[in-house]
Amino acid sequence: DAMTTRKIDVPEDLLALLQRSRLGSRPEADQVRMALAIHLFQQGTISVGRAAEFAGEPRAPFELLLGEMGVPPGRYDVE
Repeated sequence: DAMTTRKIDVPEDLLALLQRSRLGSRPEADQVRMALAIHLFQQGTISVGRAAEFAGEPRAPFELLLGEMGVPPGRYDVE
């Protein structure tokens, strides 16, 4: 079941910062989606599995990325 989407305006400066981040090698839309998913996971709003799903990433590589970013992948996992 495909997620419905919404288009939003993102400031160029913010996109430029994301481009220089650890997510910069990914397509622009993926960078934004992944950054938002990581943020929601860090806040404890969603589980690591849900964050990976929103990011469009398989769970194992997503958890590896979290580890590289210094975010413990198990901290808020409620699944």
